[in-house]
Amino acid sequence: MPEGKKPAFAYVYGWTPGHERLLSIRILLGAPRDSEADAIELFRYLKPIMLNQEKPR
Repeated sequence: MPEGKKPAFAYVYGWTPGHERLLSIRILLGAPRDSEADAIELFRYLKPIMLNQEKPR
Protein backbone atom coordinates (compact mmCIF):
# COMPACT_ATOMS: atom_id res chain seq x y z
CA MET A 1 0.00 0.00 0.00
CA PRO A 2 1.41 3.43 -0.86
CA GLU A 3 2.72 5.43 2.06
CA GLY A 4 0.11 7.74 3.58
CA LYS A 5 -2.82 5.85 2.03
CA LYS A 6 -5.37 4.13 4.24
CA PRO A 7 -7.07 0.91 3.15
CA ALA A 8 -10.55 1.21 1.65
CA PHE A 9 -11.88 -1.58 3.85
CA ALA A 10 -11.29 -3.57 7.03
CA TYR A 11 -10.70 -7.27 6.38
CA VAL A 12 -10.50 -10.30 8.69
CA TYR A 13 -10.53 -14.00 7.91
CA GLY A 14 -10.11 -17.38 9.57
CA TRP A 15 -9.99 -21.05 8.63
CA THR A 16 -11.30 -24.16 10.32
CA PRO A 17 -8.48 -26.24 11.85
CA GLY A 18 -8.44 -28.61 8.84
CA HIS A 19 -8.56 -25.71 6.35
CA GLU A 20 -11.86 -27.02 5.00
CA ARG A 21 -13.80 -23.78 5.46
CA LEU A 22 -12.92 -20.10 5.30
CA LEU A 23 -14.85 -17.23 6.85
CA SER A 24 -13.87 -13.81 5.55
CA ILE A 25 -15.40 -10.45 6.40
CA ARG A 26 -14.76 -7.20 4.57
CA ILE A 27 -16.31 -3.94 5.74
CA LEU A 28 -16.01 -0.81 3.63
CA LEU A 29 -14.65 2.21 5.45
CA GLY A 30 -16.56 5.43 5.55
CA ALA A 31 -18.89 5.36 8.54
CA PRO A 32 -17.65 7.30 11.57
CA ARG A 33 -17.01 3.98 13.35
CA ASP A 34 -14.03 1.72 13.84
CA SER A 35 -14.50 -0.59 10.85
CA GLU A 36 -11.66 -2.88 11.88
CA ALA A 37 -13.19 -3.40 15.33
CA ASP A 38 -16.59 -3.98 13.71
CA ALA A 39 -15.12 -6.62 11.35
CA ILE A 40 -13.40 -8.40 14.26
CA GLU A 41 -16.56 -8.44 16.40
CA LEU A 42 -18.69 -9.68 13.49
CA PHE A 43 -16.13 -12.43 12.87
CA ARG A 44 -16.20 -13.42 16.56
CA TYR A 45 -19.99 -13.59 16.44
CA LEU A 46 -20.20 -15.60 13.18
CA LYS A 47 -17.23 -17.93 13.67
CA PRO A 48 -18.98 -20.51 15.89
CA ILE A 49 -22.05 -20.42 13.66
CA MET A 50 -20.28 -20.63 10.30
CA LEU A 51 -17.12 -22.64 10.98
CA ASN A 52 -18.14 -25.18 13.61
CA GLN A 53 -20.79 -26.94 11.56
CA GLU A 54 -20.51 -30.55 10.49
CA LYS A 55 -19.45 -31.25 6.94
CA PRO A 56 -22.30 -31.85 4.49
CA ARG A 57 -22.68 -35.52 3.57
